[in-house]
Amino acid sequence: MKKFYGFTSGLKGYILFAVIALFGSVQIFAGGGAQSTAPAAVPGGKEQPVKIRLASTVTSQTHARIAEKLGYFTDEGLDVDFTVFAYGPPEIEAFTAGSLDIGTVGDLPSYSAIANGVDLVIVGFYSTSDTITGILVRDAANIKSFADLKGKKVAVAFGSNNHPLLYQYLDLGGVKESDVEIFNLPLSEQVSALVTGRIDAVVTSEPRITQAVQAGGITLLSDTKGIRVFSNPVIAHTAFLKTYPEQAAKLLRALDKAGRWANANADEAGQLIADITGGSKESQVLAITKAQLDFTLTKERVDNFVLGAELSHKYGLIPEKIDVRSHVDDSFLKAAGVQ
Repeated sequence: MKKFYGFTSGLKGYILFAVIALFGSVQIFAGGGAQSTAPAAVPGGKEQPVKIRLASTVTSQTHARIAEKLGYFTDEGLDVDFTVFAYGPPEIEAFTAGSLDIGTVGDLPSYSAIANGVDLVIVGFYSTSDTITGILVRDAANIKSFADLKGKKVAVAFGSNNHPLLYQYLDLGGVKESDVEIFNLPLSEQVSALVTGRIDAVVTSEPRITQAVQAGGITLLSDTKGIRVFSNPVIAHTAFLKTYPEQAAKLLRALDKAGRWANANADEAGQLIADITGGSKESQVLAITKAQLDFTLTKERVDNFVLGAELSHKYGLIPEKIDVRSHVDDSFLKAAGVQ
């Protein structure tokens, strides 16, 4: 029998989504965008300035933070209300409620939103990497291979893009779900749980990987090189894109510019994000250097995204196969001069 801990249901199907109906509250770390009103239709179709409700997760806030700090939003004449969520599911809840216009999020939350009929469009990819995500193990647990996960306590944030990766690692080791104890842990608790020995392994991503290794007694067993490449999407409400296409393009241009600046100035960008989040500069620099941070919608990135959807369905994390390609639209990046 499968064992799941720290979650109200033992069914993976629960994440199909509590985000739609069961999350009691939106976890907001900054800003108040989740409470603003949706943009109204413009008489005669003429586009007027609007407060854009932009969101990110804790791990996807680099572009927006840099764009704010360096004045890229102001340069484009944009009024941006920026909100940071603990991780993907509560951000999708806000999208479902119509409280957000555009945001950066992990791939699994976006698949779940599409599977549940949320009217959103993939307008870019803010991050692509095969080294930014991986599985950390406690040295004392003596885990030298995926097969050694058998009988261990393994954690992941349910509903995050790390969730299906856990099952890939188990498959690679020939380990059944019934052979491990799976804990649902929020990102903020993962490093401390591993360091203190409450769990033996965790599937997570930067900057937590570097933070945990720096703490001592923790080893990165594997990243995802040769296993899969993560392409994480920029999602937007269809209604927002149709009503304010010019401002959508301007926002994407500002965010893409921020990502390209971070790629070219990783040390300075890492310090900027560390100053805001309170994390270490080194971990933030590594998170930046391990990822492709421009917004382009290349065939390779779309193919990676499609594969992620297929894996999420394979492991029962979304209820049915979904046609994610039909939700991808590069016209706004083209209008922004990015694509």
